[in-house]
Amino acid sequence: MVKVPVKPFRNDAARISSAYAWKFSNLLLLLKSCQIPETAGAFVGVNISTDLSNLPSPEQVVAILISHRKTHVRLYDADNHLLSALSDAGIEVMVSVTNEDVLRIGQSSAAAAYWVKKNVAAFVPATNITAIAVGSEVLSIMPHAARVLAPAMRNLHKALASSNLNYLIKVSTPISMDIIPKPFPPSAATFNTSWNSTISGILDFLKSTNSFFMLNTYPYYGYLQRYFPYRIRAFLTADTCQTNS
Repeated sequence: MVKVPVKPFRNDAARISSAYAWKFSNLLLLLKSCQIPETAGAFVGVNISTDLSNLPSPEQVVAILISHRKTHVRLYDADNHLLSALSDAGIEVMVSVTNEDVLRIGQSSAAAAYWVKKNVAAFVPATNITAIAVGSEVLSIMPHAARVLAPAMRNLHKALASSNLNYLIKVSTPISMDIIPKPFPPSAATFNTSWNSTISGILDFLKSTNSFFMLNTYPYYGYLQRYFPYRIRAFLTADTCQTNS
């Protein structure tokens, strides 16, 4: 992956006055305390939705990300203003196809080509887009779109290939933990059999394109639902964590 040099920004973050900007900044401070060393091959990123009120300007959002040394973001859409602001920011960006667009892109290679042209090709390489998330938990939220999910991924990959971007940008889809009815123990976990053909098509695509599998795990919810045995839950109690800190 190409690393884009950091572009200097004005000190806009200091002038952000909206309540949301304050919460956004403090959320990043919270994340900073649990950041994983890069040597571990992992990172803590930030999910950004533009479907909110009182959101800081794109330039202010990027300034906050840079000030807190965030190097990875996932956009829940492909907001062009934010993609422009992320130009030369030194941040790896995952853009998303909305669930509403999955049906259209899955049924039309032309629609996929237009989406890539408008939301990806128009911004690279200045904006370091490294992945496309096709929908979000489509199988759980829009089960009627399951039949076109893998085709949508294939159409987008073909569109990337036409622009010579398929080796730089991966295509995947975030899956809900709902498709794994009994996740514990992991060695015995299986996908919901009603989605076998769909999951098989997704996995075949990911393997053929050397992409990654995305799973929204929400481990805390699993803890609340008692997926984990007592001894593991006991280890996660406040007293135990404090003792082992």
